[in-house]
Amino acid sequence: MSETKSKSLREALAEFKQLDLHIPKSESGYGYNYAPLDVILPIINPQLKRLGLDYQHRTDFTESGVLFLETTIFKVEDVNPVTRDEILARTPINNQVQLSKMNEFMVIGSAMTYYRRYHLVTMLGLTADEDTDAGGKTADAGRSIDSKAQNEKDYLPTFKHQLQLGKDKKVVEGIFKTYQKHMSEEQIKAIRDLIDKHYENK
Repeated sequence: MSETKSKSLREALAEFKQLDLHIPKSESGYGYNYAPLDVILPIINPQLKRLGLDYQHRTDFTESGVLFLETTIFKVEDVNPVTRDEILARTPINNQVQLSKMNEFMVIGSAMTYYRRYHLVTMLGLTADEDTDAGGKTADAGRSIDSKAQNEKDYLPTFKHQLQLGKDKKVVEGIFKTYQKHMSEEQIKAIRDLIDKHYENK
């Protein structure tokens, strides 16, 4: 009886990228739409688990005292952190950046959240940002129509997944309100019915 060969880390990551996951860009700021971590993680985590992949974030200081955030992606079956195959990203955190109404500790926390998201998006090849300025919308008309239609197809599974996670009704309603402007009337009705039916039984 032959054994199935385990995929290498690179092979598993290549398979993950082929999934071409749709990540809804539910937040906006500084001229572009983007997907925050709480939208990205419920979508990528089940697929990473299926492929035997996991990731870890950690913070530490360099020898010169610079705080950094490090993200590592690895195969779960490789239990030895010394010899396991992994990919790693490390970014220094600048706590001197001035952000409105934020003290030093809030700036650090915001930077950590940003780089956790940035590392995962970059290392996994996700499309989680979308330009909203004039320069970012220069794709040909046919391609824009196709993209919109594809995005509409993805909204219903996204909301089904949010409900399966057991999220509070107010949270789901908030996400629905954000996405609604991107939906067709048919999708709005279908998702509205899905949400109402789900919480009727609670």
